[in-house]
Formats: sequence, C-alpha cells, structure tokens
Amino acid sequence: MNHLTDGELSDFVRGLVEPAKLSQLRDHVSGCAACGEAAAFYQRVQAAAFVPPEAAPPAIVAQAKAVFQTSKRLGKLRRATAKQILPGAGGWTMAGVRSAIHSGTAKHAVFKWVDFFVDLRAELQPETIRMSLVGQLANQTDPDGNLESVQVRLMTGQKTVAHAECNRLGEFALSFAPARRLYLEIDLPERQGLLKVPLKELNPEEMG
Repeated sequence: MNHLTDGELSDFVRGLVEPAKLSQLRDHVSGCAACGEAAAFYQRVQAAAFVPPEAAPPAIVAQAKAVFQTSKRLGKLRRATAKQILPGAGGWTMAGVRSAIHSGTAKHAVFKWVDFFVDLRAELQPETIRMSLVGQLANQTDPDGNLESVQVRLMTGQKTVAHAECNRLGEFALSFAPARRLYLEIDLPERQGLLKVPLKELNPEEMG
C-alpha cells in the first residue's frame, strides 16, 4: 500500500474514517514509519489547535440569565388589545382650548381593557416634526396602587420607536418622530399581561 495522503491522515487522526477502512489504515500507520510519523504530527497539530473554552465572567453569565428569564417571562404573558372608549365614534378628539391656542394640533383618546384605562394626549411639538404623547395608566380595581416602573414602549411593527417608564401614578411621556402603524405596548403590573394600545391618526397631516 502506498503512503497515506494528507487528507487520509487528517481524517484518520480526527476519527472521520469509515469503519470498514479504519482497520486497514490503522495497520498501515503502525507498520509504516513515514505514515506513523506523519500521523503523530497531525495529532500534535490537532492537540495544539484545540483550546478549551474559558468560563464566562460571572457578571456576563448573570446578565445573560436575566435577559433569558425576561424573554421567557414575556413570552408566557397574556397578550391583550385595549379598546378605545373615548371618543365613542373612534379616532381622536381635539384636546381642549389650551391646545388650540398653543398649536391647534393636540388630540385626546381613552382606551380600556378589563380594569385598566389608558388616557392619552398626542400633540405636535412646536416648530418640529416630532410629536409628544403624554399618558396615564390607571387600574380601576386598585386606584391607589403603585404603578412606578411599569414599562411603556411605542412600537411600529416589531421596532421600538420610543420607551418610557411610568411614575407612581402611572403617568408617562414619549417624544418621537411620526411613523405609521404605531401602537403602545405596556407591561402590566404583577405580570397581568402585555397590553397593546393601537394608535391611529398620529401622522402630522392628520393632526393639523
């Protein structure tokens, strides 16, 4: 038998040879000084190339676990969509005399899901193309409950446009550039679910 090729030697050392051929190659390597030496060399190369994985720093491990647990938790939460209750005909209503004097472009709407209310006021920011959205989350069954740190995200599709946290009273404020198909996503307290609040008529041409 001729000397083994580099490919055959590499496969032999890495254990990639077919079982039917393995015995033949093993006999050749043990009986051929040149191939035995070449095989030993490939074994040293393989050993040098293998670097045991290092343990990740504890802080990184803790952070990764926290992200995983958050994703797992959000994935299990009930998802619901709030229904607009004011104005009754849908859309938004003009938000009072102050806004008419200030810019004439503020609108107001209220949404409800079970015992949660979301009161929203949207307004164009003066001399900009950005908008502000000020809101308040309230729980009808627990009006004095602490809503601090409840997460509120303004979304378009799967993209987060803006993010805010509620204060103790459930109040929050967002500033953003207008986009289409906007909605709010609210992490309700005590893992009661993810609440989606669909937003319409928040394009500048619809606010004027």
